[in-house]
Amino acid sequence: MNQGLDTRLREVKALLVMHSVLIVRAAVGMVWLTLMTADESWFKDLWLDYCRNLHVWGTKPIEWRGPCHRSMPEALAKGLAAKWYPDIPEAAHWREYSLLVWHDFWRVKDLLQNDTGYFQDSVRAYVFSSDQLLGDDRYLRDPDMQKIWERLMAEITPDGAINPY
Repeated sequence: MNQGLDTRLREVKALLVMHSVLIVRAAVGMVWLTLMTADESWFKDLWLDYCRNLHVWGTKPIEWRGPCHRSMPEALAKGLAAKWYPDIPEAAHWREYSLLVWHDFWRVKDLLQNDTGYFQDSVRAYVFSSDQLLGDDRYLRDPDMQKIWERLMAEITPDGAINPY
């Protein structure tokens, strides 16, 4: 790995970490994933309840597809639940859904939204958790992912502010 790329990835991750501390979003759950462990019984109950009741905009259950802010956080949460708790009744379905959405994203390695709100939330969730879901760091290091990291470096100001468009 080239040193410039490693430095850029560390800078992007540092910016995203700073924002995750400031913007704790239950819909993504990335802060919980970094602070809690899946083997704690109270966390398992909480995570499964979250996944079983996760519906975009409070609508009836529907699993969105495509590389977007509606599908990616839900697919990540359910994919992790299926991995952590393979004996739950939903495990096979959630694993399949998570992989479908992952492939939707990975095919283009980009998101439909071109903003720093919805776009960044989906990106950040996978920054913190894709290694747990996928078992490797391809999300951070794949050469085709550089367009996302470069976009974030251009859109997030040096002081960490996010442009509100």
